[in-house]
Amino acid sequence: MTLQRVANHRYLFRRGQRYYFKRAVPKDVRYAFGGKPVDVVALGTSDLGEARHALAVRLAEFERVVAASRAKPDPTQHAQTIRPLSHVPTPNEVDEAVRAWLSN
Repeated sequence: MTLQRVANHRYLFRRGQRYYFKRAVPKDVRYAFGGKPVDVVALGTSDLGEARHALAVRLAEFERVVAASRAKPDPTQHAQTIRPLSHVPTPNEVDEAVRAWLSN
């Protein structure tokens, strides 16, 4: 069964008797939503009044996460700027480095 949009309620959908929040996630903050292009959350009710209240709460949380994610850099972008090692240390070199570090 697919989600059906509820008339006159943006981001509110219904599957059977249950209500859901559904909103597209902006590309620049998808990392904060586990990489998902769409955020879909069950609102835990089959009552329209309760669903509208839960929708407002979920929408505020969604907007908070988006704003917080845009305020700090995307950690996945930093991984692309790290250069690969030009020399991979041997196990003996690692052992020597650790021993030297621990002796200080």
